[in-house]
Amino acid sequence: MELVYLWVEEYKNIKKQGFNFSPRFKCEYDEDTNELTIDENKDYVSIFPENINITAIVGENGAGKTSIQSLLNIICSRIKVKLKTKYILLTLINNHIHYQSNFDFTKENTLIQNIHNISVLTYFNSIEEECNKDKKRHLNYTNKINYIRFSNLEINQFMSMHIQEDQPFPKNKIFYFPSNIIIKPIDFSELFDQIIYNENEKVSNSLELLELFEEINDYYHKFLILVHLENSLFEIDKLNDINYLEKEFKKYKGYITQEEFNTFFNEKTLDLDLLKKKEKDFYLYNFNYFFEIDYIDSKERNWSSLSTGEQMLFGIFLNLYFFYRAAENLQNNLLITFDEIELCLHPNWQKRFLIEIIDFTKKLNTKFNLIISSHSPFILSDLPKENVVFLEKGKQIYPFEDNQQTFGANIHTLLSHGFFMKDGLMGEFAKSKISKILKFLNGENKFIDLEVKILPPLKIQNNFFEKNLKPIIEFIGEDFLKEKLLKMYEIKFPKSNEAKIKELENEIKRLKNASN
Repeated sequence: MELVYLWVEEYKNIKKQGFNFSPRFKCEYDEDTNELTIDENKDYVSIFPENINITAIVGENGAGKTSIQSLLNIICSRIKVKLKTKYILLTLINNHIHYQSNFDFTKENTLIQNIHNISVLTYFNSIEEECNKDKKRHLNYTNKINYIRFSNLEINQFMSMHIQEDQPFPKNKIFYFPSNIIIKPIDFSELFDQIIYNENEKVSNSLELLELFEEINDYYHKFLILVHLENSLFEIDKLNDINYLEKEFKKYKGYITQEEFNTFFNEKTLDLDLLKKKEKDFYLYNFNYFFEIDYIDSKERNWSSLSTGEQMLFGIFLNLYFFYRAAENLQNNLLITFDEIELCLHPNWQKRFLIEIIDFTKKLNTKFNLIISSHSPFILSDLPKENVVFLEKGKQIYPFEDNQQTFGANIHTLLSHGFFMKDGLMGEFAKSKISKILKFLNGENKFIDLEVKILPPLKIQNNFFEKNLKPIIEFIGEDFLKEKLLKMYEIKFPKSNEAKIKELENEIKRLKNASN
């Protein structure tokens, strides 16, 4: 599947704009005549595997990257949101162009058929599988935002999916693949507080409940109270009756005996491959809120000790796999959007991101279209310019000439052209300092203010700033610029004969020492 074209009448900062996403087609909608033109580029050759297409969206902050992704999410994900704006969405599925729109065209195009079998998933949406009244599986889209870093519950369920569902993750070089699970019971008093003093619930007799809970010494009895409080209404007298609680507990799907409870509630490390079904159900699904769970992989890395960037990177793969598994029985085409995916990633990981994603997704039996908004030149250098949507103030522009490319291009070229950095690639603080030096040495400014901090016992002497420019110039990392400024400095402040002789003597001495 491939996203082809999106036209929007008005959405956030986008007004009456069309966006071409596919290098295979050039589309244009004429609002006055209400006609859509589609020109096919029959000579285009894709560099991606057959089941994958990747498009990047780049532009300055506020250019409209997130707005486009948000609109795609609303249109394609079947979320029941009434869009007040008119739109046209074209996608390529099985070599046919399909459209979705909320208005009619005056002219029919024989290439266009009704859109079907598309599910758009974004990394910031949490998607869960549920069962409705007809026992049919469906996707539930929630609004909570996880920024790739999932909650412990989601991580536990994702990590264990290859065991629970007997569907192993496709392995790659950098994927975090746990081999052991670390289980640690949560303190029951802490869990009691979480349940009773939940900010969304008000328990009028919480103090009485607390006294009852603290007076009970039987650990199993406390467990039954917590299960009962978490799942139903209660009466204090009945909570004090362990026989009643156990009778009610037997109605639960995850019922365990007291002997099993004594076995389960211990701190332990278990081999994931040897985890029994009852243990998986107990620790990861039915009673996961009773435990702190961590993982160890073959490299002895704990999930909890990984850096933010590592958790984010591994989380992306978990996220992709979960979307694939959640939708595989319903859809065969996944449109997945990533918003500024390079956040928290070291440049080396940014360089490897696309190759790892491609290696991972090509092993899955689904067609993927990945839409990536990014500020990373490393990601941009892995894509042809035809696969990049360049945005400027909500409009798609084409900053590269016909003989220029983004694929395999120099990082500096991508920064200046692809990311619209017209004012140079140097940090503004350094640029300001160097600009002041340049203007002073050129004679444009009679005085120079470098905001140099003077520490005792140094004192400001005559021409202090002028005479101390050289150390600051020598800080500059760009060799050509540094040498140019040093020559200008020597012209403005020529050395005395005595200083030149001293410098030559020092250089002769250095060469003699080097030869010995």
